[in-house]
Amino acid sequence: MKDNILSIPGWTTNRKIIVIESDDWGSLRSVSKEANNLILKQFDINLLSYHLFDSLESEDDLTFLFDVLSKYKDSSGNHPIITANCLIANPDFDKIRDSKFTEYHYELVTETFKNSKGKEKS
Repeated sequence: MKDNILSIPGWTTNRKIIVIESDDWGSLRSVSKEANNLILKQFDINLLSYHLFDSLESEDDLTFLFDVLSKYKDSSGNHPIITANCLIANPDFDKIRDSKFTEYHYELVTETFKNSKGKEKS
């Protein structure tokens, strides 16, 4: 119990650290751009601002990101590290529609990339 209480403040350091964490990599939120636009018209844009710029990342997106990260180093010569939390599955919109929206179906994120033009190598 004593160890748990001592751990409450969490880990500390005097070093200056920038943490880069990004979630929802591989996420496909909408069946199409048209459907996304309908969502944006129905709801307060301030609540859904991530819909404005959200898209499935491409190989180029990743290349550009890693090119930027590789340009910088810390005082020990280490490049920045990003933790990219990736989804493992997305809705299978066709199967959901085929079930008349009574069942949920998914596809693995690897299939999402294979089936998305320009994203096959991501």
